[in-house]
Amino acid sequence: MKDIVDEVLSHSQQVPKPLNTEELINKWYESKKRFIDGMKGELIYESPYPITFDIPETNKKTMVGDLADRFDNYYKNPALADFIFEVREDFFENILTRDYIIDDDKVICKGAKIIKAFKYFEKDKEKLVAMQNEASLLIQSAKVTGKMCLSVHPLYYLSSSENQYNWRSCHSLDGEYRAGNLSYMMDEVTVICYLKGEDNVRLPNFPESVLWNNKKWRMLMFISKDTELVFAGRQYPFHTDFAMGLCRNILSRMKINTEGYSQWADGRVTRVNDKLYTFYKYCYKS
Repeated sequence: MKDIVDEVLSHSQQVPKPLNTEELINKWYESKKRFIDGMKGELIYESPYPITFDIPETNKKTMVGDLADRFDNYYKNPALADFIFEVREDFFENILTRDYIIDDDKVICKGAKIIKAFKYFEKDKEKLVAMQNEASLLIQSAKVTGKMCLSVHPLYYLSSSENQYNWRSCHSLDGEYRAGNLSYMMDEVTVICYLKGEDNVRLPNFPESVLWNNKKWRMLMFISKDTELVFAGRQYPFHTDFAMGLCRNILSRMKINTEGYSQWADGRVTRVNDKLYTFYKYCYKS
């Protein structure tokens, strides 16, 4: 364990080895022991089957807008960009729900396939196929599939915002709050819930010698020592209540008794150790 942690820290922070991380590893194990014992010595729980959930509508609208901008600016096709933007509500179903008038002599009828309709806006065959392929890939990306996991493995804290799915946060290993990853790793309450993509991937700030798996989505959870209260951190790269529910349910894999927990609640927790905090989401035992 120490060797791979040293490899990642040395590479990402550009510090020479050997590193004095024995105390860090010992502190991690001591702090996470209750979770490790709950998983019978394992550091990762992985769902036995893939899970699929939809990207939220707000994210979909942004994705369609970005595609329209690309068609306008890169492919120099403002008419197709306007079409994409006008039918954005239908885009991910790929079916027009109303007629679309191109001009007085040309109408794309209700029920037409949106991607096939690109041919009315682009005569260059090569460009047409390229734009249709991009649109098709975007539609496929609206559903996210992977194995839901819960982990206290050190590399998951270090890679909490390292991935090849084009999202990041301030906890990336070149981010302004990257030191926080070690704090989460060594505290007694933080676990990582994530949707796993591919295995054995070279992550952006990891060395070639340490291949790890890709996260399509992740959220930190903070579980009080008496397990009476669970806080949910911000989700990346999008928010989904469905995934939050799954994460709460699989806490039982760490032998945490979730019976009696409330549903996830918004609001303010008034006092924690005589200090006032505001939390995004939390659940509690009633």
